[in-house]
Amino acid sequence: MYSDNEIQEYGRSLYQRRGFGFQIKRVIKSFHDWRPEKKKCHENVLKFCAREKGCTQIRGWLYLDYGNDNEVSMALSLTRPFVEFLAHSIVQLNDGNFCDITPVEDLAGNYPFIIAVESKEKFVSHIATSHIQKLRYELSTAAISINPLTF
Repeated sequence: MYSDNEIQEYGRSLYQRRGFGFQIKRVIKSFHDWRPEKKKCHENVLKFCAREKGCTQIRGWLYLDYGNDNEVSMALSLTRPFVEFLAHSIVQLNDGNFCDITPVEDLAGNYPFIIAVESKEKFVSHIATSHIQKLRYELSTAAISINPLTF
């Protein structure tokens, strides 16, 4: 389990790396006996890569910006703007391109993906041991909260 200080530091480091995020192409990938499931990105990617030679699981974070100057924050009348990072896995195909195979309905847009810089073990520990699926960074205070309810 991570201390509050370690989580705060990790969340701030994600925020500092937000400019390294890039758009991921969403694609439909399946096999005759298997289809990716919603909200199971890590499992989906592991299963896909086990069956598709030369593909690699890439762990990281989707970056959702609810800051001061965007349409979402204005539409929601947010009084305290924030950004969120959602733990996510994507596929690196054998040609070097990246794709997102997990079906998504609840995210309206295509959000930047930030590749995790820590080891696989450390990333998995963040997710499994500390149950961190989402980090929220409050823009006005630089405070980090774990798995907050959205809005």
